[in-house]
Amino acid sequence: MPWYFAESGSPVGPVEDQEFDAYVANGRVKPDMLVWRRGMAQWQPYASVNGASAVGLAERPAAAPGILRWCSECHKPYPLSDLAAFGAFLVCPNCKPLFTQKLREGVPAAGTPPYAGFWIRCLALFMDSLILSLIALFYTGPVLAMFPLHGDPSRVLGLQLILIGIGFVVGTAYETWFVGRFGATPGKLICKLRVVRSDGGKLGYLRAVARYLAKTLDWFTFGIGFLMAAFDEDKRTLHDRICDTRVMRYVPDALQTSGGCPECHEAMPAETWNLHYPARCPSCRAILTAFAFPAQVEEQRAAFPEPAVEGGEATCFFHARNKAFVPCDQCGRFLCTLCHVGIAGQNWCPSCIELQRRYGRLAWLDKRRVMYDNLALLLALGPIVLLPFWPLAIITAPATIVVVFFFWRKLTSLVPRTKARFIVAGVLAGLELVALVLILMSAIANWGRLQ
Repeated sequence: MPWYFAESGSPVGPVEDQEFDAYVANGRVKPDMLVWRRGMAQWQPYASVNGASAVGLAERPAAAPGILRWCSECHKPYPLSDLAAFGAFLVCPNCKPLFTQKLREGVPAAGTPPYAGFWIRCLALFMDSLILSLIALFYTGPVLAMFPLHGDPSRVLGLQLILIGIGFVVGTAYETWFVGRFGATPGKLICKLRVVRSDGGKLGYLRAVARYLAKTLDWFTFGIGFLMAAFDEDKRTLHDRICDTRVMRYVPDALQTSGGCPECHEAMPAETWNLHYPARCPSCRAILTAFAFPAQVEEQRAAFPEPAVEGGEATCFFHARNKAFVPCDQCGRFLCTLCHVGIAGQNWCPSCIELQRRYGRLAWLDKRRVMYDNLALLLALGPIVLLPFWPLAIITAPATIVVVFFFWRKLTSLVPRTKARFIVAGVLAGLELVALVLILMSAIANWGRLQ
């Protein structure tokens, strides 16, 4: 039997039992709100209907999960007609002001996976290489003692193969044990990274072995397998793709929302936000200043959509049961109060916002840019870091010059910074070209002497 309830002086309904239960669970229907259904003599506060109380109201179970969806911000159940879809995120009316402001400020939405970036993974790899180099000192001496060269150059190759084989076994055991046991190598633990499966589960020892063996393919591709992490949306390298793994950053829960203390990671109470003087964290007593979004501080009135009553009344394009409020200034679709987002004096729908955000066409939704100065520096450092593959400078040095020349005036980072990376990359590329020319001239001169 359908329900009716009074909201802002206007009746809302009819609403079926399951949908009404959802309104009760998420707080839209309050204990003192007037409700009515067939069989009742008059409108009554919900708390007095069928002996319901404020306590019973809070404890009332939500509707069946198959009927409801959950807000990606507050994780409360709502009927699908009361959720605005911003891409893969469903947002309730209570969270929409804060969610849209997060979009404008470039803050990741709740539930966005914190994938580890390319440079932090390079740092972790460098630390693991240092640790393995220290371990190599303990077995290199005994191996040299067991297989002395005795001035025979022909034994050098065999000794190198033995050391490479031992290093491969040690590296396999090192990565398998730490990744399988702790989810990360010591280098990754220092950088607060962890390796997980695509579903967030822990890696077993077998998958850890396979992942290390797949790493060898990254080297056989001249490092391109590693560079894939710089351009992949999920920051995956070649071996991550093969083994279906991800490398994640450790982000404390308190830091994923506004108001988290950077020292102890405990949530800061609302009374310490946006003060004109520093405040102390109640947990660790650290002195800091906390700033919160206006949409989080100000009391917001939830824009629950108004249902369409008359048959010929215009309805929302995304929610056919809701009354149209305004048309989108971009696509012309009719929007209800839930779907409407006002930005810079214009009316936007969630679909247009997501489309423009995905392709980076709006400055106020620009959360990522191609940092051409980093790309130039990466190309210039490639032959130096991957020293055995120094002939790659024949390709990377001219490519660096091209990137510096054509993208010098392009926007680099969202945070303003100097052209230092472009300058360093250009100087390194120039030195590499000079070195290549000298090597070529020396080779031609030696060839002439041999002739």
